[in-house]
Amino acid sequence: MDSKRLGLFVLGAFAFLLVMSLANAAVLTLTPVDVPSSADYMAGTVTGTYNLTYTGTVNNSVVTFSDTSTFGGVDIPSTIISQGESQIVTATFSFTPDHVGSTMAGTVTAHTTSADSNNAPFSISITSQDPQEILSCAQTGNPADLEIRRIDFTNNGMQYVTFGKSSTWYPFENITADIQVRNNGNERVNDIDTYWGLWDTQNNQWVIEPDDIKTFNLNDGKTQDLSVDFKIDDRMDEDLSDLSDGNHYVFYVYAMGDRSNDSVSTCASDYKDASISIESDFVILNNIKIPDTVQCGQTVDVTADAWNIGDNDQDDVSVRLFSLDTGLNVSQSTNIGTIDAFDRKPISFSFTVPQGIDEKIYRLETQVYDDSGDVFQNSDDENSELVIPLQVSGGCTSAGQISVAASIVSGGQAGKPLQVVSTITNNGNSQKTYAVSATGYSLWASSASADQGQITLASGQSAQVVFTFDVNGDAQGLQTFTINLISGSDVVTQPVSVTIQPGAGFLGLNGLSGNSWIWVIAGLNLILVIVIIIVAVRVSRRK
Repeated sequence: MDSKRLGLFVLGAFAFLLVMSLANAAVLTLTPVDVPSSADYMAGTVTGTYNLTYTGTVNNSVVTFSDTSTFGGVDIPSTIISQGESQIVTATFSFTPDHVGSTMAGTVTAHTTSADSNNAPFSISITSQDPQEILSCAQTGNPADLEIRRIDFTNNGMQYVTFGKSSTWYPFENITADIQVRNNGNERVNDIDTYWGLWDTQNNQWVIEPDDIKTFNLNDGKTQDLSVDFKIDDRMDEDLSDLSDGNHYVFYVYAMGDRSNDSVSTCASDYKDASISIESDFVILNNIKIPDTVQCGQTVDVTADAWNIGDNDQDDVSVRLFSLDTGLNVSQSTNIGTIDAFDRKPISFSFTVPQGIDEKIYRLETQVYDDSGDVFQNSDDENSELVIPLQVSGGCTSAGQISVAASIVSGGQAGKPLQVVSTITNNGNSQKTYAVSATGYSLWASSASADQGQITLASGQSAQVVFTFDVNGDAQGLQTFTINLISGSDVVTQPVSVTIQPGAGFLGLNGLSGNSWIWVIAGLNLILVIVIIIVAVRVSRRK
């Protein structure tokens, strides 16, 4: 009985010691807190955090870390932890462009000096949002140390208006990108091809596919400045209707070449974010055609395309053309009707420049209205309106209010009379009397006369004056003369060109003159001598 009690006592004591030893044993726990499941290759590294806890009898225990990874490159600095303490530790995972499409997997293990340990698995997919061209450039590497040093945008706007900003673009705005490439290495780089393109990160496709700017060589320490111009329009590789509003566009530049000393390939790339503005309701004018300079009395035709660059269809759209400048007196409207999203309709206006206004630059203004009669506005409260400069120059003075046209009505041959009829029109606002004459014909005609030496024309009235020229027998080819109209101190001159054909006289020789006649007479004499000799020979043979 005593031996049984002793055995039970010993067994109980052992169990107590075992429980106490387990209770006092050090416990090290490594728990993931924020470890990413994926990372973009462009970052090169990504961090994850773990919660490290320790219970044990040893204070200030040193904890070190080890890892197993398909790529390697996991780093966690060692730390010191005390009994009952919990702290956050950070792991850094490193990778390269070659890892795109692969998974970086393994475990992170924590160790104490007392041989306590705990581990936590990780799995990180290496991804890329960049286009394949940029990824290939990164995989090529950059041993020559090329650098895309600068990418700057200039928004040149549309024809007469700019709605966007330097990095924010509306459809049909013209953009200039200034780029600088630098060779930071110690060797020249040959045959550098520099490409640019506009990438849509939301749809993972090129809005404008990569295009080669220029091929050049670049010595060490030198830079090359480049410039490209492009437009956000319906000629891009992505349709306007496929664009969406936002800053999910990236302008990429990459330059690739060969290092001169060993022909090793090198490639550098860079990018700049951009935004394209697609409004809900916005109609604008584009492709406006108008003469640069017009004269008083001239009819001016204005054509344009009304583009719906918003993503909503529009009904009952109208456009107004007007000028607030004194004298031009233009105010017209046209109803376009319905325009579907990202579609266009042509419009046209026509007006006559008034007579007698000042010769200067006038401002034509346009406004595009919605179905409520309000001018379209974008999200920045900018109106769909623009100002078109119109240069009026010529025909606005009193002398310029007369127009002269001329044409041949008969003749046009050397040695024969030539008649030219001139139509003279008074475009002014009052009656005018003009003295009419012709000058500048002395090289090809001996005289000229007009059937009317003076004409009186009311405003808008026309009259015809017939000029008759005595054309020289040796005249030919393109000739000119001048019609002169004189009214007081006002003088109007109108050059006129006429073509004179050679005459058709004896043997068709009316067109000959000067020394030409000497050669003709000599030729005829020679023929006559030959005929006389032949006749004489025949007579002598008969004898």
